[in-house]
Amino acid sequence: MIFRQITHDDLGCASYLVGDEDAGVAAVVDPKLDIDEYLHLARYMDVSIEHILETHNHADHVSGHGRLASATGAAIHIHREAQPAYDHEPFDDGWELRLGSVLVRALHTPGHRPEHTLAAYELAIELGADFIEPDLVSTKDGVLVTTVRDNSNASRAGVKAGDVITSLNGGTVTTAADLRRRAQRLESGDEFTIAIVRDRKPMTLKGKIEPPEPRRPSVRTIV
Repeated sequence: MIFRQITHDDLGCASYLVGDEDAGVAAVVDPKLDIDEYLHLARYMDVSIEHILETHNHADHVSGHGRLASATGAAIHIHREAQPAYDHEPFDDGWELRLGSVLVRALHTPGHRPEHTLAAYELAIELGADFIEPDLVSTKDGVLVTTVRDNSNASRAGVKAGDVITSLNGGTVTTAADLRRRAQRLESGDEFTIAIVRDRKPMTLKGKIEPPEPRRPSVRTIV
């Protein structure tokens, strides 16, 4: 999970890079005009900036959303009441954006500006992100599962500690990051096929993604 604050000392405000390094995706919130720091961080963390979020129209400084969108191809998102002239994807209160295992939720808080919105940033413990618990070891043959939580989607499909996962839905898995990226694409109700090696014998298991039991998420709110 990525949560990096970039302060703008000359303006007395801040922007944020948020995302999921395992999924390789990120968003920038309220980018400043000089976008080099975001591009440098994205390269360093090996993520793609695919979304730009504006909490409101800025009257005291020039935003870098246009430059950043041109450099990355990212979509710009801002609350519908902002009604800006630039290309954007408007959102309403409660809108959600998934960045791998990270969920960004829009909380409309008019006051500072009519369109002002907070971005609640939380670790999404659900669906594909809950496919398997994180005790995975990359090996030359696949991904070794060292522990499996009893009510995870993988355990319901029959995955056990000691299994080596070699593919998920036909896609070869060579590292733990590969497995997590593929698992995070699964949605509630999706069926999946997982190839494993158990006691040196190849096996194929089948399962279905079920929502996990509710758990308290890890939440940070960007003002």
